[in-house]
Amino acid sequence: TIINSNAYTNRVFCSYINHALYQFRSDGETMSGIYLGNSTVADPLGQTMAIAENVETLLVTDCIPGDYPPTHPEGQSDFFKDRRPELYEQLTSKTMTMNKDASTYIYPSNPNDRDD
Repeated sequence: TIINSNAYTNRVFCSYINHALYQFRSDGETMSGIYLGNSTVADPLGQTMAIAENVETLLVTDCIPGDYPPTHPEGQSDFFKDRRPELYEQLTSKTMTMNKDASTYIYPSNPNDRDD
């Protein structure tokens, strides 16, 4: 799953928490949703440590970093040094050039201040 992949990639314990069963509004009668549960905890090696079924559950897991060896060879593969921010620079830019007429759009600092 994506939780396990994120745990392994970032070398951290990772968890996903979700409601289980039915969720009612504050009036106690109106149902606001049905939730699947499936809460999970993954270790730095990407292995599932605990997973909940679709019932009310309290997951308790011992997350002890010293129990896990490095996931990548020390000094040979560094996630942060291997990043290439120039590849996603356009995604985080505050300006965009329109393809049709080559005009430039500048994103507002506050998204609520757009001129649509």
